[in-house]
Amino acid sequence: MVKPLSKKLSLVRISGDEIRKLFKESGYGYDKVYNLAFELIRHFISKGYSVCIDSDCVGKIEQIKKEAAENDLVLVWVHINPPESFIINKLSNLTPNWLGTAEEMIANYYERKPMHEDINLDFTVIYDTSTSDIQEQINSSVSIIETKVGI
Repeated sequence: MVKPLSKKLSLVRISGDEIRKLFKESGYGYDKVYNLAFELIRHFISKGYSVCIDSDCVGKIEQIKKEAAENDLVLVWVHINPPESFIINKLSNLTPNWLGTAEEMIANYYERKPMHEDINLDFTVIYDTSTSDIQEQINSSVSIIETKVGI
């Protein structure tokens, strides 16, 4: 979802999942994922690029807000919010991968779910990936986001 949006808006996409995958494949834990992500974000911002953080930012929201304020950046919060039944069905049908088995991914979803219940952000766009109009959702959100950031 975020990948095609980043492409349409010409953003550098920093993917937490891709960093975690590289760490896991190299035998490292996940404790430094956010540190590396923020270093990459700072690097690209310092070079004048607009950046998209493609990650579950729970626990890092205040740090992201601080970075944005220090760099006079506009934040655009995007929420991917399909129904829970869609999420569980999708996870149930995945083949085992670097994230584990379907059962492990579902357990991880339920373990992390409480962390998302009290998020109070002003989402610019909310997507429902369970519907068939994903491309239309992306296309219509581009102008909304461009307006917010003043493009």
